[in-house]
Amino acid sequence: WSGKQREAVNEFEMPDSRPPMRNFVVDDKDRLWIQISATDDAQMSECIVMGPDGADIAVFELPTRFTLGAVRGDRAVGRLWNPETGPLVIAYSISE
Repeated sequence: WSGKQREAVNEFEMPDSRPPMRNFVVDDKDRLWIQISATDDAQMSECIVMGPDGADIAVFELPTRFTLGAVRGDRAVGRLWNPETGPLVIAYSISE
């Protein structure tokens, strides 16, 4: 992590009930992908992509039951929890 990435992560305001970050990964281009915690009834949660300099590159939504595992090249892979069938591996194609 660069110093700017660490500073940006430390700037998140801590909620009373849960951590502000649900998950994070660093990709093969040294970008930081942060999944933000959501309320229990939310269907989607915010994901922020930050560059090595700490600047926001993208903000988008992912299903709250999806946990990002790795980002390499033009693919983001993770696990989607389905309460009826269990975990599913999901791969997203990334376009810039």
